[in-house]
Amino acid sequence: MADKFFVKDEGADIICECGETITGATGTVIKYQKPDGTEGEWVAEIYDDPESELTDSTLKYTVKAGDWDLAGNWYVNPYLVLSGWKGHGETDAFTLHEVFTP
Repeated sequence: MADKFFVKDEGADIICECGETITGATGTVIKYQKPDGTEGEWVAEIYDDPESELTDSTLKYTVKAGDWDLAGNWYVNPYLVLSGWKGHGETDAFTLHEVFTP
């Protein structure tokens, strides 16, 4: 996995730790805000890797073509619905860098 991420990268996983078991959650999305203030959301899945300590407490989204289109600071926020509760997790940030061209 890369130490830095760049505009137009694909295949990187965005992982949002929720701090408790979210098995059975519905409406799982990772909301985002681009550097220009544009907001949106990606449909996320509950991370299920039996070899990871994060299984059942994390949302994961794999970046697809066209998702990362703007360099700068991005903000992500998990959102989900559990029995008797719906809401957001903590906001996290990452930086996308410009792609260098010859």
